[in-house]
Amino acid sequence: MELREFLKPFQKNIGLILGVSLFFGAAAYLVSASLPLKYRASATVYVQRVADESKGNYFTYEGYYAQKAAQEYADTVLGFLQSPDIIHRAVQIVYPKLDEARFKKIQKSIRAEKRAPQLVLVTVTLPNGSEAKQLISALAQAAQERAKLLNQSGNEAMQIDLLASEPLLEEIRPHKGLNSVVASGVGFVLACIIVWLKEYL
Repeated sequence: MELREFLKPFQKNIGLILGVSLFFGAAAYLVSASLPLKYRASATVYVQRVADESKGNYFTYEGYYAQKAAQEYADTVLGFLQSPDIIHRAVQIVYPKLDEARFKKIQKSIRAEKRAPQLVLVTVTLPNGSEAKQLISALAQAAQERAKLLNQSGNEAMQIDLLASEPLLEEIRPHKGLNSVVASGVGFVLACIIVWLKEYL
């Protein structure tokens, strides 16, 4: 079959193909436009162990040990920020009265990942930007409380701090244009398949 013959059904039904494609694109645009805005708050947690300056070898052995210990402790802090009990404590600080269903939804919006030996990035994505920032601060507070409790019988010189005084807040808007283009492409392909099936089967 020549290419010209193969393309004839598509040329004959070009109106249908374009119509379906435009419909998909318009639908995707309208759905994207109706989606609510979200806000992503992010903060970097810095983990350190304060070396004992009273020792004569502070800048050698003690200083090196403090850095290595903090790097290992960062894994523990990462575990803190991902643990349900720490998240629950943080959520209680921001939302004193919260049902279990909403707690689970908020829990899924929290992400923590190690970005460097002593740095842990925490992000919270919620419809309310103010609450997202508050929750980041509450997570840091809950982690600090737990670390202090555990360090009472261990290393009291370990510290957990936020690098910035206030979390960074970003507005997340749906990609209306991109979603529309992708949906139009899907509609185009689907319409071509329908025309091909109708013509050759």
